[in-house]
Amino acid sequence: MECPVCQHQHVAEDATHCPECNSELSGFEFIKQSKSERRIRKRYLFSLSGIAILLFSGWVVSSTIPEGTERQELETQVTGPTSEEILEAKIEELRTTISEQQKEIERLETVVHDYQALDLEMQEGDNNYSVHVVKEGESLWSISEMYHGHGHEHDNIADHNEVNNPHHIKPGDTVVIKH
Repeated sequence: MECPVCQHQHVAEDATHCPECNSELSGFEFIKQSKSERRIRKRYLFSLSGIAILLFSGWVVSSTIPEGTERQELETQVTGPTSEEILEAKIEELRTTISEQQKEIERLETVVHDYQALDLEMQEGDNNYSVHVVKEGESLWSISEMYHGHGHEHDNIADHNEVNNPHHIKPGDTVVIKH
């Protein structure tokens, strides 16, 4: 695998950090998974659209059947939502899910872009900094323990990153750590 930040060629597939630039790679993996899921959902939506077209065609053909006792008997047996209505509801649900995923991908791409710009900026300056993308369950204390061996630097990390409330960081936030 290639590091998306420094283009280092020899990064293990399951690596969480680049051995060359020490960039965190988990956000990039999440983006790749999101794009893959998006492609799958598009195929599913395409298939459902095809089914909807077939159902609509069947409805058009069946509507040309002359009125008679058989048709009236069938119409009286049908209760509840039609298959077309169910299909339309599922298609709308998929469209909403795809829209939400597109927004999340855009948000993550912004985080990655900011992360890359910050990492590049730090590479041009001195190398006394690291960039960390917050994961689920992490706090500034645990991040401080990770980089400094103890959690007592959490206030300094909050100050350096202009975090107003150090107890409310969320996954995907980018934190710069001074060494």
